[in-house]
Amino acid sequence: MPLPWVRIVLPAADGVPVKDILELAWRLMMWDREWDFVSDSMSYEEVGVLSISREEASWVFGPVFEPGGASTPVPWREVEACVTSYVEKVRLALRAAGLDPEMVFRVWDD
Repeated sequence: MPLPWVRIVLPAADGVPVKDILELAWRLMMWDREWDFVSDSMSYEEVGVLSISREEASWVFGPVFEPGGASTPVPWREVEACVTSYVEKVRLALRAAGLDPEMVFRVWDD
C-alpha cells in the first residue's frame, strides 16, 4: 500500500488518486514485455483498467471502462516510449518532492 504522505507531495492528475498513478508506474516497470499488459489495480474491482496488447504486428492501448475504446495500432517503439515517459515523469515528480523513487516503489515489492 502507498504511504500516506505521497498524497501530500505528489498531486493527483485529472482527479486520479496519487496511489493509482504510482501503482500504474510500478506495474509498468515490472511488466514482462513478452506478454500483454493488463493492469490489476488494487483500486478497482475490474481487471484491465488499462491494457496494452498485441494486435498482429502492432500494439493497442485499451481501457476496460470503454469497450471498443482501444487506440489505433501503434508500433512497439511508440509503446516503449510512452511507458518509459510515464514512468520517468513519475520518478521526476517524486525526486522533485525530495523523495527517492526506489523507496516509494519498494512499498509494493515488500
